[in-house]
Amino acid sequence: MTDKPPKNTIGFWASLWNRLRLAWRLFRDPRVPPWPKILVPAVVLAYVLVPVDFLPDLTPVLGQLDDLTLIALGLQAFISLCPKHIASEHLSRLRGVYAEPAPEGEVVEGEYTVHTE
Repeated sequence: MTDKPPKNTIGFWASLWNRLRLAWRLFRDPRVPPWPKILVPAVVLAYVLVPVDFLPDLTPVLGQLDDLTLIALGLQAFISLCPKHIASEHLSRLRGVYAEPAPEGEVVEGEYTVHTE
């Protein structure tokens, strides 16, 4: 018998870690509007700190599990509320793809000559 955790467990934790990293990058990005940066963390923090929970924290394991679930849902909600092009840019960089964005609004001027024979 091996001591390795099941593959889906590793995938879950890796996915959660990547979402956390993405959310942190988006939170620090000045192009993301301030309202998702304030609203989502405030709602999640209020739920975690308010003593009235769906499952009380005194219940072993399940009490903390609902808080962790809400934090994971809050991360997903925050990422979903951020502009898609900014989120995909950060996600690409987290995956190691460093594509230069196309310059916007640049005009290239030049001359050309048509030669006919």
